[in-house]
Amino acid sequence: MDNNQNYDLVFSVGGNCAAAHNLQYKGLRKFSLPFDWTYIVNDSALYKLAEGFKNNFKTFLLKENLEELAPDKYSIDHKDKIQYKDLKTEYYFVNHFVKPIDNINEYNRVKNKFDKRAKRLIEFINKSNKILLILSTNFYVNIEPCRYLINTLNEIFPNKTFHLRVLSFSCAKDEIIEENCIKIYHYAREITKKDYTTTTQAWDFLDFINYNPSLFMTKFGCLMFDKLKKGLAIVIFPQINTFLYVKLYICGIRIQIAIGKNRIE
Repeated sequence: MDNNQNYDLVFSVGGNCAAAHNLQYKGLRKFSLPFDWTYIVNDSALYKLAEGFKNNFKTFLLKENLEELAPDKYSIDHKDKIQYKDLKTEYYFVNHFVKPIDNINEYNRVKNKFDKRAKRLIEFINKSNKILLILSTNFYVNIEPCRYLINTLNEIFPNKTFHLRVLSFSCAKDEIIEENCIKIYHYAREITKKDYTTTTQAWDFLDFINYNPSLFMTKFGCLMFDKLKKGLAIVIFPQINTFLYVKLYICGIRIQIAIGKNRIE
């Protein structure tokens, strides 16, 4: 992986929620994307993720493939949600459903949101040149499925540059494995609550990433214009916490105005 830390697109491919949280904490999570709040329990899911990119994620979150977790397997941080494993893709969706999937309105709500974000991800990849994927896990990640994922992305999206950064906790020892555009950090320590709620030294590399999605946003000092589907977001002082948020529809055009950080939808 080269020393150039400029990217057109940076996003989490899940593993657990720590990647999306730290991107948000460091101001690098600009959009809601499909794998922000998902997790996996082994690296074979990366093969399924690669296949998902091939078919535009049509096999993800199909109702017939969702199996509710046993009570003792529930994530304790999301006890108020109905938690499912996608048997086809090996991805877990533990903080998405507030009602069982037998409720068709609830299933459609989550599935439509996922499909919208998956479509957004593909569109952003097509508009980008240099792209960074981040995976965070609490188990040992091997190089082979990472290599398969990157090779698949290179086949689907030629003339793009993909980098993959993996933070793999609860390993036998601290080590770094690096191959071309893949860098895996194996940590002997377990992932901690700080990795999910604030940040830790493991995530300091994000401070050196210059992420300017110029293909999607235009920024003039304290004023930002963010393109929306059928509309425009106007953000004043995007560096501060949200102070005001207004959404208007004028002649079918969506106008979103925010003082402070724009809401991610």
